[in-house]
Amino acid sequence: MKNILYMLTILSAALLYACSSRLDPVMNEEEGSVSYSAKESSGINISVILHKGINEASGNPISVKTFMTGAKSKVYASIKLLNRKFHPGEDMMLHIDWIDPDGNSFFMKRTDILSGDTTSELKSAISVQPGKRDTGQYKLRVYLFRELVAENNFSLVSYNPDSAAVFSNGPVSADVFLGSRYNRENVMPGDTGSVFEQKNKAKVYAGIRLKNRDALKGKVIEGEIDWCDEDRPFYRKSIFFSQHDTLKETGSAVSTDIKSRKPGSYSVKVYLYNNLVAEKLFRLVPEKEEKISVRKIKGIDADVVLCSKFGKKTKKAFGISDWFTIKDKAVVHAVLSLVDTRVKPAGKPEIRMEWVGPDKKSFYRKRFNLESKNITAVLSNSISLSNKRKPGKYSCRVYYSSTLICEKGFELVASH
Repeated sequence: MKNILYMLTILSAALLYACSSRLDPVMNEEEGSVSYSAKESSGINISVILHKGINEASGNPISVKTFMTGAKSKVYASIKLLNRKFHPGEDMMLHIDWIDPDGNSFFMKRTDILSGDTTSELKSAISVQPGKRDTGQYKLRVYLFRELVAENNFSLVSYNPDSAAVFSNGPVSADVFLGSRYNRENVMPGDTGSVFEQKNKAKVYAGIRLKNRDALKGKVIEGEIDWCDEDRPFYRKSIFFSQHDTLKETGSAVSTDIKSRKPGSYSVKVYLYNNLVAEKLFRLVPEKEEKISVRKIKGIDADVVLCSKFGKKTKKAFGISDWFTIKDKAVVHAVLSLVDTRVKPAGKPEIRMEWVGPDKKSFYRKRFNLESKNITAVLSNSISLSNKRKPGKYSCRVYYSSTLICEKGFELVASH
């Protein structure tokens, strides 16, 4: 009777999930995985990580995409149930299906999670002994109530005798050097360190130098450089040296722009013949705000005001304020009063008015070329306050050549 009730409960839950509860598949090209996300934000989603073991230092799986056959080698799978906490009272039925290069299922594991069970991660593994598994492309598929919710693939390659040299002829390892500049003379980066600021268009460069290179003399060297976020690769570069190469250095680089990466801890891992031989940790931190201070130049008096209207003929400012409202056709004028009594050499000095947004970045500038002697001038420049502007703190900076001689800030608020 209990078994009948249990099966009815599972069947009822399966019918609820069966009515097209998933979105179209999303491909993660870096991982080679496909996920079918739940339509509801709190729905159960599945994450599949294929790995060859656990990193003892971090406790995270060592994720790879290519596995090599071996007498004791295995492919491990970590299946995480995301949003499990939102479904504490629900029964769930999952199937983990391993599929060979011909598309045939060779091992399927069923797991039932009953109400009250807080399990949020499942594990599975297969052996990849030579002769037992053919080389090629394999897949792992995960079903929730027989509905495909995630899959991942991996390559299985034959055991390479050259990999024995990694240990039999002495330990082959590598040194990893990280830096913010690329050295054109060799692949080793400049400005080495372990903490890097996320500047616009900036990169982190990795230089890899093999140690005990002679252990692999005359051998084909294959491997990967993995850039990892929380031990999961987000970019991979292959390593390949022919048997005729004598090189022992190679390199790779990734962008650290704030649009590409989040601040936090990262690592670079070097694999040879699928063996981890080196690892380097580093951190990305937000770019420090550039501190720009106003400097007084002897003989120059400069003052800037902000206003809503400016008389071009009278050179007078109206509606002077330090806050303005976003509105169609509205503008803010910056009016500069400048007196330069210095005796200057030949040539025309340049004045630059620069507008800076809430992100501390310049978004518009205008230059003025003035006469070279005894200047008394009123200069103006304006920007639109239409809906393309975001509320926040803005400023107008005035430069004499490259020197900041005055600055005026203002608050831009949304209209009600």
